[in-house]
Amino acid sequence: LVGPALQVKISDFGMSRYLYSKQYYRIEGKAVLPIRWMAPESLFYGKFTQETDVWSFGVTLWEILTFARQSPYENLSDQQVISKACEAVQNPNSLFPLLSKPSYCQPEVYAVICKCWDMNPENRPTFTFLHRFFKEIVNSVELAV
Repeated sequence: LVGPALQVKISDFGMSRYLYSKQYYRIEGKAVLPIRWMAPESLFYGKFTQETDVWSFGVTLWEILTFARQSPYENLSDQQVISKACEAVQNPNSLFPLLSKPSYCQPEVYAVICKCWDMNPENRPTFTFLHRFFKEIVNSVELAV
């Protein structure tokens, strides 16, 4: 959604699950979840916080920067995504596979996006930080033009 003054609003539209059912995973015949966008603590413990929203936002940013030409973890099956997330939760030394840097993404932007996927929720950036960071990027581009 785009609001007044081109304010972008991002949401998980529950009704879209029917249209995009391949991007959601049904758990034991019950819940249908967008696992490729979910933080591990949401996936395994049903915990939803600002930190888990930051994880999902990082995936959404990655999608935007790939011009939606790729799906998150498209080379993995749903079960493999869950297994990798489980491994990362159980073994802090194992890494959850990061999504690759989009071609048109500045390294410093990708570094911030990767911080959104930190396995420790307390280490993820806040939305206040992200807002400031991207506002500075936009301002620097405007100054260059």
